[in-house]
Amino acid sequence: MIGDYDTALIEWRLRAEAGSVTAQANLGDMYEMGAGVTQSNILAHQWYNLAASNGDATARERREALAIKMTSLEISKAISLARKCMASGYSECE
Repeated sequence: MIGDYDTALIEWRLRAEAGSVTAQANLGDMYEMGAGVTQSNILAHQWYNLAASNGDATARERREALAIKMTSLEISKAISLARKCMASGYSECE
């Protein structure tokens, strides 16, 4: 069903935990837009950062564009969350 954000969130989280770059970028999109989740630049940056770290050039561009709207403290928090997520094998992601 188009617009079924709950299902998308569950599926993309599972795929992101399995290392899917596309799913990580899609989660970034969801958090940036507030689509089915509470809008969060920090969590959007986190997911874009993970996707970018795994080779997604578009996610890298989206992360950089988003960073312009964020404070240095917000960016630092997002980077910290991304590191924690990656270190846990994508199981401890906000």
